[in-house]
Amino acid sequence: IRLPFLSSSSLYSLQRKPKNGKVSSEDQRPKQRIIRTRSRTLLTGKFQTKKKRETTKRDNRGKTTRKRRLLPLLLNKLFSPPQNPLQVEKKKKNEPNKQQQLPPSISPPLIRKTSFKSKNVLQEKKDGSQRKVRFALIPTNIHDTAVEFLPPPLPPKEVPLRFIRACKGNLKQAQLRYEQTLLWRKQHDMNYLVNQRAHPHFHLIKQHYPHYFHLRSRKNEPVFYEKPSQGNIRALFEAGMSMDDLIRHYAMITEFGWQFLERNDLAQSVTVFDLKGARLADFVSDSIEFVRKATAFSGQHYPERVGHIYIIHVPSWFQLIWSALKSFVDKDMLEKITVLRNANQVLDALKERIPIENIPPEYGGTSVPLGKSPEEQILNQFVDHTNRQMLTLDTLNSCCYCKQQKEEEGEGCDSKMCRFCSWVYARSY
Repeated sequence: IRLPFLSSSSLYSLQRKPKNGKVSSEDQRPKQRIIRTRSRTLLTGKFQTKKKRETTKRDNRGKTTRKRRLLPLLLNKLFSPPQNPLQVEKKKKNEPNKQQQLPPSISPPLIRKTSFKSKNVLQEKKDGSQRKVRFALIPTNIHDTAVEFLPPPLPPKEVPLRFIRACKGNLKQAQLRYEQTLLWRKQHDMNYLVNQRAHPHFHLIKQHYPHYFHLRSRKNEPVFYEKPSQGNIRALFEAGMSMDDLIRHYAMITEFGWQFLERNDLAQSVTVFDLKGARLADFVSDSIEFVRKATAFSGQHYPERVGHIYIIHVPSWFQLIWSALKSFVDKDMLEKITVLRNANQVLDALKERIPIENIPPEYGGTSVPLGKSPEEQILNQFVDHTNRQMLTLDTLNSCCYCKQQKEEEGEGCDSKMCRFCSWVYARSY
């Protein structure tokens, strides 16, 4: 028996219709089932899409052949039991929460509601006439914009070149190290640390632990100066801070250097450690412990960022400690480390990589003193800008740099923002 092509209307013709016009309990079940299946098929549109795909594949054949081959597919599709939406909701409710909890010292990301409005803009045609074009998504306020809270770009699936170079071409080790870095950044909320987290102890840490960005080297590398022997970590602990707060501050400084000052992924830096006045007891103090932990995470999660390291003004007994530490340092890293003792040696060694006009006067150069460089001024402005927005209750129009820019440019700059409000991360790894 050759069955005709089944349509949505012909399904009712297959049902048994009683003579008295009433539907019995046995005949009611398949009718309800067909009605539910038909409504689900009409709502989702999967039936029409599947039928269209199958018919287009067999356009060169006969019409009856297409219908005959489509019959088993239509029967399975139409008479399959519909999915119960209540079961789907129960599954979603019973699913465990896969979102990882952040450490208690790190607050969750701040989400602000952004209001937008449409605006008519005059646009010129090719013939010289003008027409009105209506644009939406124009922020109503210079501060409440979505640009400020744009997330960093997604991390690439391929292993970055820096990780491959750090593992000396071993792709398995590079992949493992790259995955560990992504997990570490997610756990410590690194993608929101610079511009969406308040740093109320920033200036206090800078006062009791001297560390500065200071100009560039001959290869245009950012130069970083650090004075661990002159730091007073004990005073920071007495002020209520912990070692985790100091490590978080150092992570923010590192992120600012590689996300704001230098956005090139393959760039390197020059670091100068000044150990002037260091004592033997300082190597078991909190300052050295802080330096050890900071260099540990920066070396693990920021590979191939070291261009050269200078350890200057070392005491006479430092050679004994350094000779013991050399065996634990990689050979490639040893070539990048220079240990200097005398002041004359320090200036000559720094001039090989840094021009004299970029060396601070504390080490015989002719530049501005440490802490007065343009990089430090930008860092202080950025932190003050973030603290003002995160710590004040009235964040509307709280950016003084946006206000200053609006006053300078005058009216008509409602959509203009300062470079701190419009800043976005360069990468997320």
